[in-house]
Amino acid sequence: GHLDFFEQGKYLAMQKEGDIHVYDLEKDTQELSDTKSCADLVDSSSCTLLSVAEDGSMLIKSTPGDIYHVFRGNTTGSKITGSAEWSGMSKDGRVVGVAKSVESEGRLRQVLRLFTPDEENHHLWNQLGHEVIVEGRISMASFSTDGLTVAYSCGVGRGLEDGKVQVLRYDATSSDWYQLGNGMASTLAPSISLSYDAAVIAIADASGYMQTMYHSPLCQATESEYRIFFLMEQDQRIQWSIGATVNHNSSTYFVSPEYPPGPLKILQTLCIPDNVCTKLTLSNSVFDSENHDSLLSVRIDNEERLGLNPIPRSGSYVIGNCTA
Repeated sequence: GHLDFFEQGKYLAMQKEGDIHVYDLEKDTQELSDTKSCADLVDSSSCTLLSVAEDGSMLIKSTPGDIYHVFRGNTTGSKITGSAEWSGMSKDGRVVGVAKSVESEGRLRQVLRLFTPDEENHHLWNQLGHEVIVEGRISMASFSTDGLTVAYSCGVGRGLEDGKVQVLRYDATSSDWYQLGNGMASTLAPSISLSYDAAVIAIADASGYMQTMYHSPLCQATESEYRIFFLMEQDQRIQWSIGATVNHNSSTYFVSPEYPPGPLKILQTLCIPDNVCTKLTLSNSVFDSENHDSLLSVRIDNEERLGLNPIPRSGSYVIGNCTA
């Protein structure tokens, strides 16, 4: 059955003989710390473990094909959607994708929908942006760490003998998905892996084809690309914002969403106009000067502007293009 590591390799979740077992790998005996049957978690006596997020939450498909999300420690799962042919989850557990087939003009297509938990009630899941029409059948997908970029491979053609890879990114401004770069073709539905920051994608298929590709910067010529990366330690919650000053007028450019508690990796990419004075302000719920597991890195146009290890309790930092 499926198996997956979480909490930076401390635990292993595995499906065996129908039940889902969780092992504590830091114990000398690698002892079993939890066992759940499908009937415990979903409305079915049998199910399939699809994916495990870094926080231990699980994506499970029941025998009828319904998709459930189970937060770690919960006894029952939250149903995201009805019967689906494919489903996947980002490593932070914040984005879940599901796909179902539709026929149109004699061609096989799938409708891809992506969901995120409601900010007030995490047992409810809301669709993120509009649905995406996929030409073919999705065989595999890979998410960036924050779940806002997803690459998928699919079989196309009458016998699904041809392959194609596309990358989608969610735009918070328009609340919709758009294609990143051009689609990539291969001879078979390939295996793919997207890097945590969505900057690199590796593609390989059974014919021996293998390629690693990089995408060009997303920002316009008059903009700078900001890449803000957080590595959060156990139970840590981070809130942060970026303020911008133009012609002595200050405004808040970006405010972070409410993240779940760590351990967690967060990457946020922003395009901010050149020659703008920017400051990053943060607050940190857990601070231990002797614990160096937490990290903050800010790069602007691939040049490091800020590096903090560990992340302090609070602070405000000039990060770009301020002359005063």
